[in-house]
Amino acid sequence: LAPGEVSGLLLVDFGEIWVDAAEADRWDTRRRFTVGHEVGHYLIHRDGRPRIFCRTADIIEDEEPPRTGPTPKPVPELEADAFAAALLMPEHLIREQAAECGRDLEKMKAKFECSHKAMKYRLQVIR
Repeated sequence: LAPGEVSGLLLVDFGEIWVDAAEADRWDTRRRFTVGHEVGHYLIHRDGRPRIFCRTADIIEDEEPPRTGPTPKPVPELEADAFAAALLMPEHLIREQAAECGRDLEKMKAKFECSHKAMKYRLQVIR
């Protein structure tokens, strides 16, 4: 794989998670989410595979232009995303903070140190 193609990498046999440093520097909230995502893969999807790659092309953050056409994520990626969101933004804390700040997205993002996209996704659990 070429540099910049992999966002995160789980080396199951070694119990290691690698994160693309350039991507983590570009999106300050990305590193934590990527690590949580890879932990999700480790707990849910490590079924004998020696490694799991998470490609940068599967990630859309606020700063990127929108994709053209539908390109749904594979189910394991959605599951790992959901795991990372729940780990970093537990539902009970999301509910508490949403009540406290009136669901103000900017305040919630700052409180949980997450991206706009991640907080929008997580706020869906309390509708």
